[in-house]
Amino acid sequence: VFFCFFLFGNVIGINAQQKPLHFSIEPQWKQQMLELEKEYVLDSLYISISELKFYLSSFKLFNNEVLVFSDSIPAYLFDMESRTTVQLKVPETVVYNEIQFQLGIDSALTVSGNAAEDLNPQKGMYWAWQSGYINFRVEGQITHQDKQKENFDFHLGGYKHPFNSAQFIKIKMNSLNQRDVKLTIDIAEVLSYFNLNQLKHLMSPGDKAVEFSKVISKKFILSKP
Repeated sequence: VFFCFFLFGNVIGINAQQKPLHFSIEPQWKQQMLELEKEYVLDSLYISISELKFYLSSFKLFNNEVLVFSDSIPAYLFDMESRTTVQLKVPETVVYNEIQFQLGIDSALTVSGNAAEDLNPQKGMYWAWQSGYINFRVEGQITHQDKQKENFDFHLGGYKHPFNSAQFIKIKMNSLNQRDVKLTIDIAEVLSYFNLNQLKHLMSPGDKAVEFSKVISKKFILSKP
């Protein structure tokens, strides 16, 4: 009995030392919450988004540029249909003012052989060993003014030099030790840069995938409290 109480007390103590950091992403369309399958206007085109998924990985917390926490979970798949929020198990004593992570899966993680949880190829975000993971995936439909319809799909990825497309992102916090972190990403700005009048499909690693990934990484903005 004493041993059981000892274990129970230790579990309570461990849990008390954890203060989760709630990290969420809100995809938007021109500063309004994005809705799947809803029709929007962009550059004289009518656009609807059917799928939006992306990987964020290698979460780290810094305090005045000093590393104070590294997440043990290698990557999270953000899927607008099912999950846009995660909890980082951060010790209560950790104090930080900057969060860093990667958009996508880098070469080290790709070749590590780790295919558990969100990295499972059955998630539909994996091409093959030669090309690796799809870091950012957006699909939808374009309706032209003459009512003609076209599909578009952008699958951005690649881990081999010179087409390694994973991008580091640094976010300064609004306040010290913030435990609810919400970022926004404006998909209208992303697609406007892609220029759907000229390009509607991108499905393999290359210069364009790297270029677009760099642009997307700069679209993650810390929401005001």
